[in-house]
Amino acid sequence: MRESARVRERARECERAQESKTVHAGESARERSRERDREREIARERSRERDREREIARERAQERARESTSACAGAREHERRRKRAREKA
Repeated sequence: MRESARVRERARECERAQESKTVHAGESARERSRERDREREIARERSRERDREREIARERAQERARESTSACAGAREHERRRKRAREKA
């Protein structure tokens, strides 16, 4: 009788240990999932930041192009006026 009681007790201990492992494994899986989610969010934020930087660079390039075009147009107009003034003189 005592032997079978020990066997049953040992079987219960094994069962509890297995349940504990299962719970722990589930918690570990959830933690890994949360970690992957955090990493994905960080990657998305970095991507958004790169997009913002590219947009700013594009806007600056457009502004430089407008200024250059404007300066060229201004210089051409100035040259035309000088030429007309010389022709009149």
